[in-house]
Amino acid sequence: MSIFSNAPNILRYAEDLIKAGKASLTYSSYGHYYLSRAAENDVMRLASDMYPYIYFALGTNPLVAKTHGLQIYPGFTFDTVTSDVSSCCCKIMPEPYCKSSFLDYIKFNEIDIGAPVYATLPCGTSCSTFGLAGLIMGISSTSVNNVQLIYLTIAQPPSDLTTSAIIEWAMIL
Repeated sequence: MSIFSNAPNILRYAEDLIKAGKASLTYSSYGHYYLSRAAENDVMRLASDMYPYIYFALGTNPLVAKTHGLQIYPGFTFDTVTSDVSSCCCKIMPEPYCKSSFLDYIKFNEIDIGAPVYATLPCGTSCSTFGLAGLIMGISSTSVNNVQLIYLTIAQPPSDLTTSAIIEWAMIL
């Protein structure tokens, strides 16, 4: 599975604006941080114009989950750059994304909730296609043999992308 997220870009641009004194970060009593309203447009515009960072994950095949009636299914990724990702980084992402200065921003956290998950999906008996397999619904971390694993809760995507289908889908979850 592949997870596309603009979170590393958002974090990088937010930090740049904070260092330049053009933005502020506010902590709420609920444990969340908020970027000042004045900087939100600048950060979001810059980050959304950039190529998303691609995370690789392992998980239940979404079609298998669907045949078992699962609206929500598990997946896993790493909270670090694995040697496999590092070796092919420049083949799939722009070069700046593969430099150590950028990799400080790739840690998975709550900012990645809602990120799309893509996978190879069968489209019949003799073909497959790369398509939307779900959306990140929840994130938790665990450590196994000193390797940080991220447990992902993935929600099946809406059956179609009409407004009514998305509202119906959101009500079920």
